[in-house]
Parts: sequence; structure tokens; C-alpha cells
Amino acid sequence: MDATIITQQCNVLLNQSDISKRNEHLNEFFSSVTEELTKCSLPMTDFNLITTIVSTLIGIDKNQFGKQSHLMKHKLLIILRDYLIKFFFNQEQNHLINNLSILFYNICYGSVLTDENIQLFVYKPLIDEICLFYEKIEKYVDETKLIQANGRLLKIYQRIHMFRFGLQENSILEILFITIAKCIVSNFFIKKLENLPKMMSQLNPIEILLFDSCIEFMYWQPYESNAVERKHLFTICETLLQTVVGLMSSSIVSEPLIRLACFISLNIIVGSNDNAADENTIDANYYHLMDYCISMLDHRGTIITKRALLSTLCHCAYNIDMIVYLKNNLLLKPLLLKMCESDDTEISFNSYRILAIIMNEEDIKTLANSSKIVSLFYIYFISMIDDSIQIMTLQSLLHSLKSLVQHEQIKIELVKIETVPLLIRCVIEANFQKTKIPQYALEILLTLSFNDEALKVLEKEVNFMSHLKVLENSTEETIQRGANHLLWLFDQKIQSPIMSKSGSFSSRYKFDIMLSYSHTDKKICFQIYENLVRDGFHVWIDRDQMHGDTMAAMANAIENSEFVVICMSEAYKQSPYCQAEAHYAFQRQCKLIPLVMKAKYKPEGWLGIIVSGKIYVDFSKFQFDSAYSILKNEIQRKRIATTIIDSNKIYLDPRLRVPLLSSSSVGQDRPIVDLPLCIDAWSEDHVRSFLRNNNLTSLLPVFPDFNGSLLYQAYSMCQAGRESMFQAMRNEVVTHETVPPLTLATYLRFLERLKSYIPINVNDQSQRPIPTLCNIM
Repeated sequence: MDATIITQQCNVLLNQSDISKRNEHLNEFFSSVTEELTKCSLPMTDFNLITTIVSTLIGIDKNQFGKQSHLMKHKLLIILRDYLIKFFFNQEQNHLINNLSILFYNICYGSVLTDENIQLFVYKPLIDEICLFYEKIEKYVDETKLIQANGRLLKIYQRIHMFRFGLQENSILEILFITIAKCIVSNFFIKKLENLPKMMSQLNPIEILLFDSCIEFMYWQPYESNAVERKHLFTICETLLQTVVGLMSSSIVSEPLIRLACFISLNIIVGSNDNAADENTIDANYYHLMDYCISMLDHRGTIITKRALLSTLCHCAYNIDMIVYLKNNLLLKPLLLKMCESDDTEISFNSYRILAIIMNEEDIKTLANSSKIVSLFYIYFISMIDDSIQIMTLQSLLHSLKSLVQHEQIKIELVKIETVPLLIRCVIEANFQKTKIPQYALEILLTLSFNDEALKVLEKEVNFMSHLKVLENSTEETIQRGANHLLWLFDQKIQSPIMSKSGSFSSRYKFDIMLSYSHTDKKICFQIYENLVRDGFHVWIDRDQMHGDTMAAMANAIENSEFVVICMSEAYKQSPYCQAEAHYAFQRQCKLIPLVMKAKYKPEGWLGIIVSGKIYVDFSKFQFDSAYSILKNEIQRKRIATTIIDSNKIYLDPRLRVPLLSSSSVGQDRPIVDLPLCIDAWSEDHVRSFLRNNNLTSLLPVFPDFNGSLLYQAYSMCQAGRESMFQAMRNEVVTHETVPPLTLATYLRFLERLKSYIPINVNDQSQRPIPTLCNIM
């Protein structure tokens, strides 16, 4: 080997100022140097010469490697990689190892990732050396050059994970991931965590490696598609969450700590995509984490800190219960509206993402310009859709857009600025298929399709309609389901929905009840189902998330059920599939019974419209047995009302008697008249006079067009279930703003005053007994 030739080649390359000539000489340099190095049968020990070669290549603009991609598979790089492996832990050659890591970092980040340069790095002997370093990391805390070299190498593998989805399940890379995961839960890591400085700039080399390079590497792993990695992420979060939250509770805002919290919050995203985790209870520390993030947003901090805080909240907003928690935080919306105006694109973008998820219908109406948020989402959408580097950011944008599109005004704006073609691209184009982008885009399109203008736009997309028929046979359940629902909606537009026909409930329906619910709430819904079946009701429920033509099966169940029970929650409201079921039942004028599944939930938007004016059965407010009894009473009340209308049979079992509600005559004045002593002789005017004379005007809208017999039935219902009837009557009064609210005192006074006119004995159901005052007469 002639060292002089190598030195001359290095000098010529470094002294060449003409870029085009330097490119030409770069090829000659690679060939000449390789030829000389291969003359040595063993690795050369002239480290100064190898250092000169590496230093020369570092001095080249890293973009030159991208322009000459054929060099990526050149033997010279393989020789240099083998030197890196051979002397990885040689303390005397730490400077060389560090320079080799710089060279390979420049090659990776200066060129498009191809099979050739990926094979250069995804090489088991090299990864084995890196893993050995992390397994014995405490031994190397003072070897700065080696620590920095490992940090750069880790960033190479991070980039490979970010941009080459085909390598997500590579077993060699998985070994590296597991090794880093074990390092992060080690006592060594936790001790470093407990003594973190405030700023990233204050970290020493080993802390930079642990809390920057390692955390960033772990952040970009494909957890959604890799069960092994999900398991390790859960272990990391379980180990570190309480410590992280405890440290965040102090008054000091630590930048590296917040970045670690952001990584830990990824567990919320991963858990939200795990069907088995639907009913898992979220660790209370995550709620504390959100509280600290929100309070820290209101303090001065670096741009990096605010980015991490907002990203953490974005991750938490993947869980439906945490969305409700964020919605109820009064400080958050004003903070986010202020941060939307930030000059930093990431801060502004993530602020809008969170707002999109937590704003309700009233918030949208009060926005000075609701079209602004839609326009910004559109701009981000356009900038990301053709940029492979931003593919995961696009997925995050669509997740937020799924919530934003729930609002009617937003639907109109999205159609107006022609977002539909972009969404169609997300469904059809191949480069999105290994992500959740097609699923999210389909769900957004399904929600949009409840708007007539959006439906018209979709109908014109002939190629998309054909593609939907292909997707209907997809092996991926979420894609198949979205396509099936969209096609069903198009069919429904062609054939108008058939309205329910009147008739006797016992002979018309195959099922008594159809339960419409979100699988997030399946635990309590299954309990309701089991109780209804036990009590003799024929109930239809999609217990196992059907496959195939799911919407046709749902529609058939709705058409053949006497009642449709809507199990309301934030998850139900956000689901386009639940909206399709509720919307169809509403169109058919089915008898709807809304249930509240989650504490403090109030339906708004499309769901609020569908259940408007109906009595809610709140399973979050009462013990299950009490709420279930109220549900049964509501079913009986609606059945009796139907029976009275159909056959005028008013002498029914007093335990089932309920008043027939009507909207007429509530606001009409009638003269006050003397009351007959027998309640059976009361007319509608007598009932109204009784209510007015006893200062019970709150109840006027509850008993419109009631005669004495119907009022007697209402009284009997109150005796059978005082609490449930009070709630039902109070809910009825709330819908009428012209009368005062129904208080408990008014309700009890009503029962006490009416008692004088009610029969003493109601045991004999075969014959109506004589009222008390009639006996006295």
C-alpha cells in the first residue's frame, strides 16, 4: 500500500474549489483510496492515515453524497464501517471513532435513504457494538467522544425508522430498540432523571445522549404496528410516569423533563389504537400530567418547551376521556387561542390541533372567523400531502380534523375550499397505505357526507366510488367498515328512507330494542343488554363489531326495533359510524331513548339535535340498578303513550300509567273553574285550574290536554317511582322556557295536594275505586 498516493488524493480533493471538478475527483478519490487500502490483508494500523481519509470526506459538503448516490454502495464506505466496528471501544482511537460517526451521519442525512446506504448501517456486527455500549453505559460516562459517536449513530437509525416504513419489523433494529428501552428503565437513567438541569443547553454529554438522542430515537418508533415495541413502551411509561409527574409538580420548568413527558404521553396514542384497551382505566397521573402542561403553557418558556407541552396535550387528546377532561378545563381554550398567533409554525399548528378537538358547537359560533381555522388546516394539508418527511404529521393533522369536522359550519367551510379531493387522495394513494391516514380520511369523508353539498361532490368522483367498492373487501377492518358505510349512505340518497309505520308494538317489530353505542362504552352497554334480556326484552346489539355489510345490518336492526336506545358519550358523538346509526333512526322517526354513559356529558352538535326534547336516562349519575329502573319506566311510558293514541285504552295497570304528552294548549289561557269532588269527573280545564290554584304552574307543560283520568295515571306513576318521575317531569319542564323550573318542593306539593282526590285503595285492578271525597259525600 502506498500512503503517499492516499495523501495526495486527500490534498487534491480538499484543495479543489470548483464544485463540478470536485465531484469528478470524488469518484477518483474513492477508487484510488479503496485500491490502496485493499492491498492490506488485515486492518491497517496506521490510524493517522485512516483519520486523514475520514477527515477529508467530512470536509466534503454532505449533499455531494446525495448527488452521487452510486457512491453509497462503494467498497470504501464498507471498509470504513468495518474500522468503526473493529475499534469501537478502543480508547486510544476515540477521536477516529467520533469522526467516523460524523462521516456516516453526513452520508445518512445528506442523501436519500436507499437500500444501499441502509444496508451500510443496518448491519448486525455494528448494532451489536452499539448495544454493548448501552448495556454497560455506566462504564463509559467519562468517554465524551464515544458518547457523542453513539448519539450520532442513534440519530441515523432514528432517520431510517422515520422514512423507511418497510424496515419497521427488522429484527436487527428491534434488538437495538429493546436495548435502549432497557437502558431507559435502568436505575442509572432514573438517577440521572432525578437530577436533571433546567435547560437542554446545561446537559453534559451523557445526559444529552440519554435525554435527547435516546428519547428522540424512542419517540419515532413504529409502535402501532409492532406489539413487542408497544409492550416495552408500556413498561417505560409504567416505570417513569410517577417520577416524571412528581418532578413536574415542582415550580421549576425543566426542558429535558418536559421532552421526556412528551415521549411518555405517546402511550396514550398507542393505547387508544388497541381495541383490547377500550375499557382500560387511564392512570390518574396522566391527568396530573395534563394539568401541569396547561399551567406551564401560561409561563414564559423556550420555544422547545412550548412545542413539547403542546405535543403532550395532542397525544393525550387521542383518549376520549382525556378529551372530555381537556374540554372542561376553563384555562385551556383562551391559552390556545393566544398561542395560535405564535410565529412558530409548530406551536401555532398544535394549538389549532388541540382546539379542533376540544371546541364545541358554541365555541365555533363565537369564533370571530371560523373559516380561518379551516383555511389553516387546508394550508397545512397542502404542504404535507406530497412531502414524505411529514407523513406522520399529516396523520396527526387528520386525527384532529376528525373532531373538527363534527361541526356543521366546519363541514360547509371544508367543502367550500375543496378539501374533499385531498381526502380522496389520502384514501387512494399507495404511499399512505402503511399508516392510519386512509382510515382517518375515510372517517372524515363519512362525517362530511351528512352534509348534502359534500355528498354531491363525492358522487361526482366516479373513480373514488369504484375504489370504495374495492375497499369494501379490504382485509383491514377499519378501511372495509368506512367504505361500507359510505357506499350505504350513497344508496340511501338514491332510495329515500322508509318512515316507521304505526301499529301495535307487539306485532310489528322483531326486536323490542336496538342498542346503538360506541365500543369505548361497551362494558356498561353490555351490562344494560344483559339486564334487558334477563327481563324478557328482545334486544339487538352489535356485540363483536361485525364484519362485512355492517351498515345494512344496522339499518335492518333499526327498522325492526320498537325502540332505539342511544348510548351517549363523547366517543359516541365523535364516531361517524354512531352518527350514521343515530341519523338513520332519526330520519325514520323511530322512538329514541337517550342514555348518558359518562359523567357530566352534555350532547351538542348533531347529537344534541337528534335527542332534543327527549328525557335522558343518566347512568353516570345514578347507581346502575336505579338508572336501569328509570330506563324500563321510560320504555313503559312510551309504550303506554303509543297504546293510548292507537286504541284510547286509558284504564291500564296503574303501575304502568303515564300521561299522554301533547304540545297543544300549553300556552293558552283557560278560565279557572270549581273542581268536582271526584277526580274522574275532571275535564282538561279542571286539571289546569287545579295546577293554577295550587301555584303549580311549572307543571302546566307536563300535563297538557290531561283530564282527571290521565292525571290519576300520572299520580300512580309517581307513587310507583317518585325519583324517576321527578326527573322525567323536571326534564320535560326544562324544555319550556315560559314556566319556572320544577323544584323538589313543587313536586312534593303537587303530590300532597292531589292526594285528597285519589282513591284510598288501589289493590283491586279490575274496577276503579271511588275517590276519598266521593266517599265522604
